Amino acid sequence: PSSGAEAPHPLVGRLARLELNGTGGEPIASVGAVEILATPDLDSTAVEERLTEHRRGLEAEVARAEGKLANEGFVANAPNDVVEAERGKLDRYRAELAELSG
Repeated sequence: PSSGAEAPHPLVGRLARLELNGTGGEPIASVGAVEILATPDLDSTAVEERLTEHRRGLEAEVARAEGKLANEGFVANAPNDVVEAERGKLDRYRAELAELSG
């Protein structure tokens, strides 16, 4: 019988610069469907700092995109595909930020 969890492909660990060595403890962070499991050699403070830094970067991108789209000159003069691309970026940044916060 399957536990529902599959062992990740070794390439996943290399791409994420992680050592995947079985199960750890309780999750210390969760981003979407990815949970980071606590192990004795995992620096949970560093993980939290990286997540906080990423969250701040997303907040800055949301503010930048909102400012750009609030600029009537930009919206009126930029090609429609550029404006739509900026709206798409804003939607993605907001969704990722909500996922990190939620």
